[in-house]
Amino acid sequence: MAINYRYMESERVIGRVLSEVGRDKAIVSAKGGYIPYDVDSKIDPKDYFEENFLKTGIIDIKEMTPQGHYLGREFINWCFNKSLENLKTDYIDIYFLHNPEEQLLYIEREKI
Repeated sequence: MAINYRYMESERVIGRVLSEVGRDKAIVSAKGGYIPYDVDSKIDPKDYFEENFLKTGIIDIKEMTPQGHYLGREFINWCFNKSLENLKTDYIDIYFLHNPEEQLLYIEREKI
């Protein structure tokens, strides 16, 4: 699953299931790399993006792809921690970078 699937609801559903069956009964993987929106925030997606990523400096919009892909360290750290919160766990067994090859279509390899 990925943080951006179903506006974070996929992770939250898995988090509820893990709470019921026990975290130790599952191997949990997650991935980050696309700009997520939190449907529970109840704010406009553009405002969510500006408040959480632009105003905080987590994302440099010049390094974001037109499809909303971003692999900056602070952003991936934010996604990872938000996934921990959504999944109601204190660890993730496997963490993937979502489509890292997309960056190479827009940013020179040396800059990544």
